[in-house]
Amino acid sequence: MVDWGRQLPILVFAALFALWWTSRQGLWEAVSGKTPVDKQWVDARGVLLRRIDKNKYDVIDGTNTKGDKRVLIMSYTRPPADGSPMPAPLIAAELVPIKHGSNGPHGKKNPKYKL
Repeated sequence: MVDWGRQLPILVFAALFALWWTSRQGLWEAVSGKTPVDKQWVDARGVLLRRIDKNKYDVIDGTNTKGDKRVLIMSYTRPPADGSPMPAPLIAAELVPIKHGSNGPHGKKNPKYKL
């Protein structure tokens, strides 16, 4: 028979240690879908929003038809007062993720870089 008086504190300690270790390694973020790449993307977008003049530019966040993330910085155009057609906005910049080909970032064959 198992002596739970001795085994229960060891089990609780092991479970708490496992939770602490996985949170320290960032594994909970990886399981929930928040990878370091996603965090870097959010940080880059935040820097853009803090640095650009919001009276001159609009920031549009979205994806293209392939599901790749894109951030567009477009010139802000106010509607004309006389009722004439609104001019088309100009794209000032586009933020896209860096994707490496199947040969890796330096042209070397590496199996971890797969499209």
